[in-house]
Amino acid sequence: MRFLRSTAMGLGIAILSTSIVLGSLFIATLEGTLSGNSPTMIEPSQTIATPTLESLNPGITLTFAPPTITATLPPTPAACPPPAGWIPITVQSNDNLDILSKRYNSSIDQLNQANCLTSSNLTVGVILYVPPLPTATLIPCGPPSGWIIYIVKPKDNLFQISTLYQTTVRLLQSANCMGSSTLIITGQSLYVPNKATITPTITSTTTLTPTPAATPLLTLSITSTAVNFSAPGEILDFNYKLLNTGTVTINGPFTVVDNKLTVSCPATTNLAPNASINCSATYNSTQNDLDSGSVTVTATGHAFYNGNSVTSNQATVTVNSIQNTGLTLDKSSSTASYASADEFIDYTYNLKNTGNVTLSGPFSVSDDKTSVTCPSVASLAPNTSINCNSSYQVTQNDVDNGYVTNIATGQAFFKGNPVTSNQDSVTINSTIGMLQGNNIFMVRSNNSNNEISLWFFKYFSST
Repeated sequence: MRFLRSTAMGLGIAILSTSIVLGSLFIATLEGTLSGNSPTMIEPSQTIATPTLESLNPGITLTFAPPTITATLPPTPAACPPPAGWIPITVQSNDNLDILSKRYNSSIDQLNQANCLTSSNLTVGVILYVPPLPTATLIPCGPPSGWIIYIVKPKDNLFQISTLYQTTVRLLQSANCMGSSTLIITGQSLYVPNKATITPTITSTTTLTPTPAATPLLTLSITSTAVNFSAPGEILDFNYKLLNTGTVTINGPFTVVDNKLTVSCPATTNLAPNASINCSATYNSTQNDLDSGSVTVTATGHAFYNGNSVTSNQATVTVNSIQNTGLTLDKSSSTASYASADEFIDYTYNLKNTGNVTLSGPFSVSDDKTSVTCPSVASLAPNTSINCNSSYQVTQNDVDNGYVTNIATGQAFFKGNPVTSNQDSVTINSTIGMLQGNNIFMVRSNNSNNEISLWFFKYFSST
């Protein structure tokens, strides 16, 4: 009985072990199926049931229930088929999405979508799909055996690198899967032949300086020693400098044509490049120049080259005038005195231009007691004058006051702006007879110096 029990227990353990091994093999097989590209879906879990074992002894039944084994599968990846015509490439060292997008005329978004990329980091050796380069025939690319890595330096280009490593640009493009592109970036890794570099020999080239064309050129500049002027008749000196700014010698006679003056130049035969001569002229200022505010001269120089006329630029210079306006009023009267109302007092107003510029009319005088009449004169030159007149009728108040005083100012214009004279006044006294006691006092004014003369008359009464 003990033997049968031991035998049955050993047989059960053997069957259990066999079930576990078969289950493991089944799970391994299931995992291999999941890792493949087969679209066949496997149920998430499977249960392996072991049949009940019966002992040799009909009276004893041994039942084994192995544990349930469940396989959990990863989610199915999203399908990212590359666009039609795209080709696979192998990611090289230092490749990144920016470099690949520029190399294959694509965008980073297109590369991400075509290759199901979720990160910008690329792994060397991974296959990526990219647009084909514009070549008629796809040529297999990749580095030949024995080629080494070269890191692109600033200012490198494919031609320089091909010269250093004794190869051609086309071979470099093929070895680095560049197609027909010549774009390389500093820091990029390139496959190059494992050969000693050749230092390019710099061959000195003699640069020939072309002979300048014969260019005759004459430049004129004008200056004046006079800073300004303030009166007509002042002498203004002008200097005219003729400079040969061309590349050939020019010939005389050298002349200067001025819009106002006659210019004298020295009798010079030739003028070499960068050489110059000075011509001169003088000018007497006029009243018109003073009134206008300046004197401006404009001129051009002349010479010859191979019998042909050479004309300079047009040069100009301006000398400004100092303008002063002045108007003086001198008021007077031919009436010495008055004795009663309704008498008339005559006044004369002399307006004189005391400035250095011509004044323009209308000329007028404003009097606080009478209306003044001035002649209709268009202009008044410096140091010239006109006389205006008025007549005043004496009032009883003037008789009572014993004198008449009136005040006046003159006015003219210069370039539309008013010019006002000084203020002037004249006092005319009355003649008054006064009787006091037995004496008569006579008071009479003297208009010329406003002095008062007193006459004392002794009145003798008759007895």
